[in-house]
Amino acid sequence: MANKKNSNYENVVKPIVVLVVICLITSALLAVTNYFTAPIIKEKEQQAAYAAYFEVLPGADSFTTVEGFATTGVEEAVKADNGTGYAFKAVGKGFGGDVPVIVGVDMDGVITGVSFMQNSETSNYGARLWDGSADGPAYAAELTGKSGSVALGQDGVNGLSGATVSSTAVVNAVNSALNCFAEVALGQEATVEEAAPATLEEAVTALLGEGAAEASAEGAVAAYTSADGALTLVAVEAEGFAPMTVAVSFDAEGVVAGLWVDVSGQTQGIGTPAGEAAYTDQFVGLSDAAAVDGVDTIAGATLSSDGVKTGVAACMEIFQTMKGGN
Repeated sequence: MANKKNSNYENVVKPIVVLVVICLITSALLAVTNYFTAPIIKEKEQQAAYAAYFEVLPGADSFTTVEGFATTGVEEAVKADNGTGYAFKAVGKGFGGDVPVIVGVDMDGVITGVSFMQNSETSNYGARLWDGSADGPAYAAELTGKSGSVALGQDGVNGLSGATVSSTAVVNAVNSALNCFAEVALGQEATVEEAAPATLEEAVTALLGEGAAEASAEGAVAAYTSADGALTLVAVEAEGFAPMTVAVSFDAEGVVAGLWVDVSGQTQGIGTPAGEAAYTDQFVGLSDAAAVDGVDTIAGATLSSDGVKTGVAACMEIFQTMKGGN
């Protein structure tokens, strides 16, 4: 019996204990390494950004950091001490995460240069912005000389071939920089984009306001009515690239008043636009499934788009049942 216990310890318990100890030691070593290396990495990134400021605003002699700006999408703003303009470090959401872009703007609001920092985009696609290929400088040249705002596919801004998501991220970052220039140099109101609701509970508040009450709705994940009873929200689970929650608010006549989609399970940069206002706003004002079916799908994101459309149609059917329409 003693031999059997020893055998169990040697064959089962001991390996588990050893693995746990190894994991704890490894985690501790990684934490220590990160503690010492993180500040060094951040300092190198800051040095790279500062060097890029001179690159995108060639006439500058030195820079002073601009404090207190509120424009969304800009991480840092600096002003040339000799009055030649401003430089901004802005980011846009790409396929692999944030795409950092350095933008120089002269005092007339014209882009004097664009530089791309290292990003996590896919090799041979968005990574071409910074990996030394000719595509990055070519894209930067397309953006230089523009003012006001830029749009992919317009006014000679073509982006990277085969990398629409990364190209769009750059356009968004450049527009954030131009918006920040309007704020800090021209005194215009800051462009602030509110963060989309991250949970169904937050979406209920955003779409119905405070004080919404739960309602009963067969076939729905959840249902709520606004405090004044003017709006009803129905949420269902639909199938996109992966399961997604679709929540639709309706007015008393069954017209779509608002829409929220949980796209956290969809592919970043491809399916996630199905939850952005540029797509979901197309459903506002619709009241029947035929109209929903007529909403265009997002290029390259058919599954996610169809998931939203299916979800909205299902919410419409449930709403009509709640109101006694069927």
